[in-house]
Amino acid sequence: MKNITLNEFRDILDSFNLTYRRQDDKLLVPMKNEELGEKPVIFVFGLGKENSKTIQASAALPGFGSSMSEIEKIRFCNAWNRDKVYPKAYVDGDGDFILGMAMFKDEEISEEYIRKYFAAFVLITSIEFFTALSPVF
Repeated sequence: MKNITLNEFRDILDSFNLTYRRQDDKLLVPMKNEELGEKPVIFVFGLGKENSKTIQASAALPGFGSSMSEIEKIRFCNAWNRDKVYPKAYVDGDGDFILGMAMFKDEEISEEYIRKYFAAFVLITSIEFFTALSPVF
């Protein structure tokens, strides 16, 4: 696959047996984790606006860590970003933690590669991030 459509990416998510909903040009995947409480982590998968050679993903848990000061949040993200290559952490305008990652596909790659090295990686490391964050606040 060199170019990918949102429907093809949806098929990849289907292989994980995830529940998702489509919103405009993105796929939203809520995922609960017992350690993180009642609110699910929201994963957003989409394609670059210019073409389908970029796959983008982000994860958020709205309100998670709300008792932390802005500087504490930034310090936590900086520590994460120093130790991890991907996904990168930041704090959005609402004070929520966001993890983001993009994969650029200039050459032909397999669906299996996207499944193993992008989607699974994003899902696993995002849960790892929020789990690491939970004892901090």
